[in-house]
Amino acid sequence: LVRQLIPGAIPGPNTMEGLVAARADYEQLDRPENAVRIRLNSTAVDVRHVDGKNTVDVTYVCDGKAFRVRGRHAILACYNQMVPHICPELPKTQADAIALAEKIPLAYINVVLRNSKAFENLGYHSFYVPQADLMHSFGLDFPVSMGDYRFAQSANEPFIVHGSFAPTVPDQGLTERQQHVVGRQRMYEMTYQDFETQIIGQMSGALSGGGFDAERDIAAITINRWPHGYAYEYNELYDPPDWSQKNGPHRIGARQVGRISIANSDAEAYAYVNGAIDAAVRAVDEQLNV
Repeated sequence: LVRQLIPGAIPGPNTMEGLVAARADYEQLDRPENAVRIRLNSTAVDVRHVDGKNTVDVTYVCDGKAFRVRGRHAILACYNQMVPHICPELPKTQADAIALAEKIPLAYINVVLRNSKAFENLGYHSFYVPQADLMHSFGLDFPVSMGDYRFAQSANEPFIVHGSFAPTVPDQGLTERQQHVVGRQRMYEMTYQDFETQIIGQMSGALSGGGFDAERDIAAITINRWPHGYAYEYNELYDPPDWSQKNGPHRIGARQVGRISIANSDAEAYAYVNGAIDAAVRAVDEQLNV
């Protein structure tokens, strides 16, 4: 998408294979001569109609300074719960509908091993640990080779172990939304040392019988922590049975407000990229008809 919008930002052949190993040139993203400009590290704090409601002003903060830009249209593709805080024109019924959404906290954990001999020795590919304090699952990452990117061809080569963590608080009488709030707090309170200690403990417990030694075998650990991760999808255990991706309060929350439209996967009550794209297409179509 970025390459199509700003061709100079991603070098190399215009193919999927050429894209995998390409390095983005961030200096190309926000040049005045671009038809499309992507401005990073800029947080919108106020969005409202001006000039007889024929234009929209967006105030944003970058490097501690506030800036304002004006356009004929605006699409808010942010975490939808932020929309009522930055768009004062939103009707209360719409703000109340948006407030029902609750992002799902999620962490993806990648551990680079110098080899995967312990997995081979045990004959295991992955582990599922439903009641674990950290990684609910972890195992050898997908064997993907594409273009100049090649996965390990034998257990003697470096390999990535991928783990996932979605903090919940079961068996305490909390709804799913409430568990996400508590889980987010728990994730925020965890230090990197907390993550590292538990990762090493889990992997050592599972793999020590195959000769695994964390001090020797782990080359690196990365933790991608998203306290506001996936969009909330309706759960028939807690939500009305007629709520679905096609029917529910998110439809009220995503209503157009003049020259301002609302997108993001939250607006589809569906956590995946095709949901975000569907929301974006709908928002653009709304503005094309203003």
